[in-house]
Amino acid sequence: MVNKNAFMSAMVLKGYNQQTLAKAICTSQPNLSMKIKGKRDFKCSEIKKLIEVLDIKDPMPVFFADEV
Repeated sequence: MVNKNAFMSAMVLKGYNQQTLAKAICTSQPNLSMKIKGKRDFKCSEIKKLIEVLDIKDPMPVFFADEV
């Protein structure tokens, strides 16, 4: 389960909003939003792209949170 606060912080710190980030990882904003909210799961390929685009050093607390 994605840690929404950690994800949003990483997104904003890199100057993205949901629309621009969705475009950067080749998905739609509604699809990204559903995944951030935990209503859908991120694919491994999407996680890899997000780690690269957002320069996330430790993806475990962002993408694999036990509790959010």
